[in-house]
Amino acid sequence: MIQFWRIKRIDNVISKDKNKKITRSLISMAKNLGIKVIAEGVENNEQANFLEEINCDYSQGFFFSKPQSIKNFKCHNCIETQCEY
Repeated sequence: MIQFWRIKRIDNVISKDKNKKITRSLISMAKNLGIKVIAEGVENNEQANFLEEINCDYSQGFFFSKPQSIKNFKCHNCIETQCEY
């Protein structure tokens, strides 16, 4: 069973109104089927706001954080969650 659907390159999605409508419909269909949606390549506030508006479950990209090593990721999460590594 499919658990996640991935949108690759969100910049192509919001560049045209037709693409926005298609993406909105696909996310709605995925939600109705119980499939979580992940958007990749979020680079600006406009893209992040659009994804929030259409109820995308997860998003990632340079807007949130540049790629980082596992060590830096763990350290960042330790600060937020008060865990120890």
